[in-house]
Amino acid sequence: MSTTTVPVLDLAVTSPDELTQALVDWSCVLVSGHGIPDELQQEMADVSAEFFDLPEQEKGRVHSRAHGMWQGWAPVYRGDRDFVEPGQVPDLVEWFQVQDIESFDLWPGRPARMRPVWLEAFQSFRGLSSRVIDMVATALDLPHEDVSAWTERPFCDLAVNNYPSRREAPLPGQVRLSPHTDEDGITLVMSSNDTGGLEVRRPHTPEDDWRPVLIPPGFVFIQTGDVLARWTNRVIHANHHRVVNPPGLGTPTPRRQSIVFFHYPAWDTIVTPAPSCVARTSEVLPPLHVGNHILKNQQVYSAGDERALLEDTKH
Repeated sequence: MSTTTVPVLDLAVTSPDELTQALVDWSCVLVSGHGIPDELQQEMADVSAEFFDLPEQEKGRVHSRAHGMWQGWAPVYRGDRDFVEPGQVPDLVEWFQVQDIESFDLWPGRPARMRPVWLEAFQSFRGLSSRVIDMVATALDLPHEDVSAWTERPFCDLAVNNYPSRREAPLPGQVRLSPHTDEDGITLVMSSNDTGGLEVRRPHTPEDDWRPVLIPPGFVFIQTGDVLARWTNRVIHANHHRVVNPPGLGTPTPRRQSIVFFHYPAWDTIVTPAPSCVARTSEVLPPLHVGNHILKNQQVYSAGDERALLEDTKH
């Protein structure tokens, strides 16, 4: 495993070219100067931990529905990854997830302040992710007529991943979150108390070249996803990442909690590789319909067939 750290930038003084080059080289970057208050990140972390610490029966009242979009609470071992292929083991993560936040109807009764805190965070994160898209579009000369679907009408998804503290050893090959790329355009990740485990793989490096990432308090970790990779014709690659278990068996592993914001263009957008990016590469990727892409990927994950998803992102 390489110990080389990912790029770190101050977004308040970073140019579009500097940010975009970091994403081209790494598909991820740590940023300060992003404008999201530390207090809001801490409120999100605190209220979400309060929810995850509730009895499982109470959390089950807002369980993610069996059909349709991923929304609500998904417990460890179950939820959208109930079905596990022979020879595979489930990930050690639970989450609460909100899409279409204005009409979302699975808010828990406790903690009462969860809804207003998440609503405030949703708007702040949406503003930052749209800002990042604008910067990338400027640097890569992406079509102006395409940008509004990303910045004025985006489809967004806010989640918190909770990796509970555990005393028992994981099963052979079991991790907190299996290797994958995000299906969106831009992902924002925050952690008020990062206990380690997040690892990324830089584009064009061996499959076993995982690099650890610690997210300092107040920083935002930006990762690029499948849809931005399609729009840029893989001038910017989707970021491969995973969350592994902390070292040391026989002692309790600490809780890890990540605030995650997924940013897509509008649901009905057909994403076509930008001419400016096609000119820089030797292949031309096919168009992608955002809504169909989301539904297909969530159905694949629900079936437990991550290999099919990873294969699909190659085309």
